[in-house]
Amino acid sequence: MTGFAAWLAGFRLRRVALIAGLFPLPLVSLMSAAIVVFTAEIKGGQEAFKDVAFALLALLLIELVAGGGQGSVWFLGGAALTLGFSGVLGTVLHKFRSLTLAVQLAVLIVAVGLLVFQILIPDPQAFWLDFIERVTVQLTEQGFTGWETIPDEELANAMTLAIVISMTLAGLLALLLGSLLSCRLRGESFAARFQALKLGVIVGGVAAISGLGALLGLALARDVLLVISIAFVFQGIAVVAAHVSRKGWQPGWFGYVVAPLMVMVFVPVLAVFIGLGLAATGFIDNWYSLRPQQGSGVV
Repeated sequence: MTGFAAWLAGFRLRRVALIAGLFPLPLVSLMSAAIVVFTAEIKGGQEAFKDVAFALLALLLIELVAGGGQGSVWFLGGAALTLGFSGVLGTVLHKFRSLTLAVQLAVLIVAVGLLVFQILIPDPQAFWLDFIERVTVQLTEQGFTGWETIPDEELANAMTLAIVISMTLAGLLALLLGSLLSCRLRGESFAARFQALKLGVIVGGVAAISGLGALLGLALARDVLLVISIAFVFQGIAVVAAHVSRKGWQPGWFGYVVAPLMVMVFVPVLAVFIGLGLAATGFIDNWYSLRPQQGSGVV
């Protein structure tokens, strides 16, 4: 992986080609955002956003050649939002060398975005129904069928939360993967950086307030709590990783980050219990350190 990181850092054209080429592809699109994070941390935000601009231009040209319609606008908008979000997080890593600060910022950005969306879109269901109708028409015109089996109202009600959760999870995974690449290039320990992850007083306080709001039936509070809970899952994994590392087992990236998430994906019955357990572990650790050889204060 060190060689790949050095290869990426060498030429802008390589990075732009991978960012633009991987983003439209399922499963590997996460790597596109991770490259932006990596570039921002290694070379600074200005260079990373130049890469993003060129990648968006390449995606625009591809869409124009393919004859994309209004769907292209949504696609490019999503690309700009995703890659721009990654660029901001990578810039924080570059300036402060703190994974904790970048994760905190990611969570707060999404939470504020939720609040702004609620203010600007007072009727999210109507907004998403209109969006789904337009997308369905375009897909039907392109020969895709079967979309009528999905109840539009049910899908519309779930759209905001689904997008927010996917953006949070993808953003954090891209942040971790980009950070891993930069650590490999610099010869630094990603394990040490990840195991120090702690969300802190502000995010912890927002989580507590959101939890109270969710108990009172406030939808926005519930959505914010779910977003923050995703981050606390990663903090819970960091706690587990710290204990595993102390015992002398070095499972690497896959062992202490990917494996728990894969279990949650492929064993849905256990997913809720694993997620709740990790999130609870992270939340408790946020106030009373559960990690070995670590102070009890909050970072």
